[in-house]
Amino acid sequence: MTHVAVDLNEADLLARMRNFEDHLVDRKTAKDAKDWKKTAVAFANSVPVRLPAVLYIGVRDNGEIETPQPDLDEIQKRLNQRMQRVYPRVFYVPKIIRGENGLQALAVIIPGSELRPHFAGLSYVRRGSESIEASEEQFAELIRAAEQQGGSNPCLEGEEHYCYQSHSYSNYRRILLRKPVAEQHGGHRLQSVLCDASGRHP
Repeated sequence: MTHVAVDLNEADLLARMRNFEDHLVDRKTAKDAKDWKKTAVAFANSVPVRLPAVLYIGVRDNGEIETPQPDLDEIQKRLNQRMQRVYPRVFYVPKIIRGENGLQALAVIIPGSELRPHFAGLSYVRRGSESIEASEEQFAELIRAAEQQGGSNPCLEGEEHYCYQSHSYSNYRRILLRKPVAEQHGGHRLQSVLCDASGRHP
């Protein structure tokens, strides 16, 4: 994996935390654990390569650090466990930042990835009579096999469409796309599309 130099100091991170959310910033509380991995993978897939995006954990939507203070060491452990389920692995840098009144939050810096697309769900293969989790090598081979079938891939191509999660359904996979919406609505919306192994709609 290519390691990216991340040049964001604490002042930069605090300023971003207090600004409006955009395609480079997202804020989650400690209770939003189910969304940490999805957001990190969406950043890695969507942000221009090497440009850093930031996921703040322990921060409310209004940019304020939440109280009571969560255990940030425990949050980092939980995040690391979830990110182990991403294929290919996403590079990220967690930093603890200190805001007003000494309150702390976790800033997770995720640069746009050269290795995308990344998938937040597991893939499975058959070994004899059982289904097992695919290794990184097997997962890469599945991607190569799909690409070799040729043709356009609407799930992975198109203006500002970025895949961030995949679940297997027999010969099909359902992919969630992060897609910009009108500026007045702010942010992005999620679109779910069912595709075959080559990325075509059935």
